[in-house]
Amino acid sequence: MITRFAPAPTGRLHVGNIRTALHNWMLARKAGGQFILRIDDTDAERSREDYVHAIREDLAWLGLNADLEERQSLRLERYDAAFESLRAAGRIYPAYETQQELELKRKVLLGRGLPPIYDRGALELSEAERAAKEAEGITPHWRFKLDHDEPIEWEDGVRGSAKFEAAQLSDPVIRRADGSWLYMLPSTVDDIEMGVTQVLRGEDHVSNTAVQIQMFTAMGANPPGFAHEALLVGKEGKLSKRLGSLGCDAFRERGIEPEAIIALLSRLGTSQPVEPITDRNTLLETFDLSTFGRAPAKFDDIELERVNTAIVHAMPFAAVQNRLPEAMNPRLRLAVNNAKAQSMPKDNIQRAIDKASGGDEDNYEEVRYEGYGPGGSAIIVEALTDNRNRTATNVRTCFSKNGGNLGTEGSVQHGFERLGLIEYPASAGDEDSVLEAAMEAGADDIESTEDGHTIWTAADDLHGVATALEAALGEAENVKLAWKPNLTVEMDEKGAGTLLKLIDALDDDDDVQTVWGNYEISDAVMEKLDA
Repeated sequence: MITRFAPAPTGRLHVGNIRTALHNWMLARKAGGQFILRIDDTDAERSREDYVHAIREDLAWLGLNADLEERQSLRLERYDAAFESLRAAGRIYPAYETQQELELKRKVLLGRGLPPIYDRGALELSEAERAAKEAEGITPHWRFKLDHDEPIEWEDGVRGSAKFEAAQLSDPVIRRADGSWLYMLPSTVDDIEMGVTQVLRGEDHVSNTAVQIQMFTAMGANPPGFAHEALLVGKEGKLSKRLGSLGCDAFRERGIEPEAIIALLSRLGTSQPVEPITDRNTLLETFDLSTFGRAPAKFDDIELERVNTAIVHAMPFAAVQNRLPEAMNPRLRLAVNNAKAQSMPKDNIQRAIDKASGGDEDNYEEVRYEGYGPGGSAIIVEALTDNRNRTATNVRTCFSKNGGNLGTEGSVQHGFERLGLIEYPASAGDEDSVLEAAMEAGADDIESTEDGHTIWTAADDLHGVATALEAALGEAENVKLAWKPNLTVEMDEKGAGTLLKLIDALDDDDDVQTVWGNYEISDAVMEKLDA
């Protein structure tokens, strides 16, 4: 089997033609055949080389590598040869109507309740009348003459049996008056000479297929198999201008994985469920044109996000750690690794980000983009949200097992603090000496490991604390602002009595992640304990 994807480089790939490319690639790969990328760049005025490069890059990012690439602009002589052959056979003729004249004819027919089919007026011109028009400087455009006696039938891979009456179709314009080509003839010539055996495209090309089938037979070739899939529409069920601008560049900026796009589009519009499948062999095994429906395929951003979330959560930490801010990687490693491969509701993600930003608009943008990096916010916040929920449950369970409860007003909360972070290597001193220096410098917290020391301070005090530490310990390895996650357990007087038991239990409970920070006991609770 040989399939082809033939985009015109007049813009970026959008989700609709990405789907077409994917399905042709899948057809070829499943059959062990060839997938051809054909750049339809005969429109010299609108085609751009940067779009050619973008098409190649987008397909490579999606993993839809072509076995062969062709460009129509390098094959113009082949189209000229086919044109002359068909003209000699009487299947191509010149037409001289202006666009305004054609539009007037169309309106007259529609006004009479008739289909706007070209009346073949150009065929009624005598040689003298043609010569007179050309003497007036009127250059003809060229039409392919359909054979009204030749039936047009094919078995469509999606739509089933298809039949057209040639007399109910207009003879298509195949070449403009300036000599440039329209889509029909070059596409047919290429399909013949490149050995294309299967053409899969949108149902808006059905009438083009009817015309091209006669072109194939006029040039003595057998038509390939044709299949026309339902068009892609927005979730509201209508054709959407937004879908025409939604492409790989937008997906990349949002942090959408190529495998999520493949998983969604491979089954969108079919009877098979959309699932977060990353194994392409699995998708290929289940890919079958017989499962394609006739109803428009609805593209929904929320569904794409759901698939993407599940795929990202299933990734190993090494595959996503470079999307996390350096300062947060150690604290998020456990959360990301433990995050379940499940879809987190979008509004939950939004609330988590809002909470982390403290409701401040500027802070929100910093959290979403600077703190996490473009496309990374969903990964981190969902992982933390999921981890927070499980940790909160474990805290409550642990507290209950040790004979206490949080009390009527008790709660478990997960949040973020914006703090200054100062890092020193282990060679800066032992834990006690670094702790003493940090406290004298006005820092708020310190964490020491065999690899080094991490000192935390209020964001506003970062410069002063870092300067004081430099005088005591030397130059730091790293000084930055970072978001520090924390877990807060609140309890009323009823729960305070077993606080010390809870602390001991939390320290010994593997299910509770004490990485979130130290314990702080409020004055009110301390008074209760002292009593």
